[in-house]
Amino acid sequence: MNSKKCDIDEDTQQRLNGLATFLLEFYKVCMGSFLTVFVPHQCYNDLSSGNSSSICSITHNINNGDVYHTCVLWINLVSFALFLIVYRIELKRENWCINYLDIESTKSAENLDKEIEDYPIIKTEMHELNTKYQKYVTVCIKTQFINTILSITDVGRSWAGSASFTPMLSYILLIAMKLYSMNHIANNSIKKERAYSAYLTEPKTYNTIDKDHRHIIKIDNIEVSLMVSDNELSNDSVQDANDSVQDANDSVQDANDSVKDANDSVKDANDSVQDANDSVQDVKLETVHVKTEEKMDKSITDVNLENN
Repeated sequence: MNSKKCDIDEDTQQRLNGLATFLLEFYKVCMGSFLTVFVPHQCYNDLSSGNSSSICSITHNINNGDVYHTCVLWINLVSFALFLIVYRIELKRENWCINYLDIESTKSAENLDKEIEDYPIIKTEMHELNTKYQKYVTVCIKTQFINTILSITDVGRSWAGSASFTPMLSYILLIAMKLYSMNHIANNSIKKERAYSAYLTEPKTYNTIDKDHRHIIKIDNIEVSLMVSDNELSNDSVQDANDSVQDANDSVQDANDSVKDANDSVKDANDSVQDANDSVQDVKLETVHVKTEEKMDKSITDVNLENN
């Protein structure tokens, strides 16, 4: 039995890679945002249990009734929510880049700088996405910095030694690396007016317009799809097309002239018919006049005969 291989286009493959990277980074963000939940705390138990202290459970870290701890938990939640907003913008931006742009190893990273000038609407959309991304990344960094300081303070109140230090350092480094990467991508995309990918494993920049959108011209939000093949029309072909259009226009003009001449001929024929009708009418009138005179002459002759 022959097995059929499912061909995945390049855009779909990039989206799948981006989704896999997002899921891995989501773990970092979750751990780094909720430091006061996932970093071990020292819990002090009743001496009757045989242990003076132990590591608190995650449930205890969440349900701790301490006021300061509760406030820090809310700050953790706000920081995490901001990360989700940034991820939503980041995924939307990445999907837009995959849809409208492309990465070609045969072209330089600066290729898009010139090529995008022919697509002003795409350039405007890219700038708007980059600006929005940078704005939210900046807010997220500031919020996460405050969240980290408050979380360290909260964990320090029930410090568990190396059991607290090692996980906290790991989580902070993980989320710091993500924030640094987002900030680097956002700032460079704005500074160099490019679209740096946030999810490809290697540092890549989209350096050309996607082949599916290379023949799309947007003017005043109206998309006109140019129905051309992958190979652009040569100048000779365009000239031939223009000549054919000109010939067609000339033929139409000749036809219009012929119609005009025919109309003139019909008008002349109508005039001739009218003249003929007038001549016939004149002949009829003359005939009637002659007959009338003959009758009058006859009547006069009859009268004269009677008198004699």
